[in-house]
Amino acid sequence: MSTLIADARRAVGWSMRDLAEHLDVNVSSVSRMEASECDGTIGVGTLNRALEVMEFNLRLASRAP
Repeated sequence: MSTLIADARRAVGWSMRDLAEHLDVNVSSVSRMEASECDGTIGVGTLNRALEVMEFNLRLASRAP
């Protein structure tokens, strides 16, 4: 579904390895993070952390029914 992390990573010119180094995780963790975002199972905190190290801000909004 969503590809915010991968899109942000490409926008700043980072590889998965670059993001992994900034998050202090291994490359396979970044791969799993991006995959979990695509399948809708990523946690908001994880998404926010990944975006913050690339200097993006996550903003959430809700809509009334």
